[in-house]
Amino acid sequence: MTRRGAATRTRTRRGHNRPRGQTVAHLRCQASRANTRLHAGRRRSDPHETSLKPREHRTPGRQNGRIPTQWQRGDQLRASSNRADSPPPVVLLAGWPVTTYHWRFTIPELERAGFPVLPITLPGLGGTPAPTGGTDKLGVSRAVLSTLDEFEVDQFVVVGHDWGGTVGCLLARNHPSRVAALVVTEEILPGIDVEIPEPGKSHYPRWHSAFNEQPGLAELILSGGREETFLSMFLTQSAGPKGLPPEAMDRYVGAYAGEAFTIALRYYRTAHEDNRAVLGYTGELITQPVLAIGGEFGMGRAVGEGMKPLARNVHYVEIAEAGHYPAEQNPDLFSNTLIAFLQGLA
Repeated sequence: MTRRGAATRTRTRRGHNRPRGQTVAHLRCQASRANTRLHAGRRRSDPHETSLKPREHRTPGRQNGRIPTQWQRGDQLRASSNRADSPPPVVLLAGWPVTTYHWRFTIPELERAGFPVLPITLPGLGGTPAPTGGTDKLGVSRAVLSTLDEFEVDQFVVVGHDWGGTVGCLLARNHPSRVAALVVTEEILPGIDVEIPEPGKSHYPRWHSAFNEQPGLAELILSGGREETFLSMFLTQSAGPKGLPPEAMDRYVGAYAGEAFTIALRYYRTAHEDNRAVLGYTGELITQPVLAIGGEFGMGRAVGEGMKPLARNVHYVEIAEAGHYPAEQNPDLFSNTLIAFLQGLA
């Protein structure tokens, strides 16, 4: 995030300015085209939308679609934890405004490579209930750790996208004996002052954060289904030139529509607590290996630069052709990069 006083600089995800050369009318046109595509045959409810997304109220082992749920995967992790040759599980944390559908290409590749996988939806995102402990990222990291304790997962690797990157970073820093390694993709942590380089500078939105942060503003202006236009506008622009497929757009807009949108806004309204959690720490830097991944048309190398003040051993990789969603927009390169990093930990 760039400093608010730097008027001539282009701001990062927590800033205020829209990309140069993109007028409000242009952005509205983008969103209109996206919404036209989305609403053509849209399904209001998809029984398989939660096939990878955990629901906190489910009991262990209960079926939830064709693909193993969080609880089923948790049981599998318990079974494999007694094996001496089993690598640490890979915990996947998706951010806003996506769901664990974001990892649909990554999960099969990790499993084929022999890595146990546990995708967790951060509480309050993707249509999950509002967290009882609040949405400050330190509190959310504790909630994630509590879930892993329930599954008897001792040591793990955490891969975080967007807000999941901030949560993963706090887990790695505060629990070094449990987090074997950290992967941060398309996230610049709260309070970190770095500038998004071109070409992402001309694509990644910077108008949404300040809007989302204001209590009651989005709820007032985006009532009556208009949040869907807002979401499709953000997804369309943040994806960059390659875009996202209609099925993914449909799922994400549907997952965050209505009350889910209001709940997810709380993630943007804990800036003071989040800045303090990231910048107020006076202990050791993160010593575990860190892989920072940026999309060519997303945050780019700013992801790696943003991690350097927080960790000792940061390796940066840029995913070509991708915007804010590298795991979806160039899945082969993303999965290969991630697996090579994980295999190098042995």
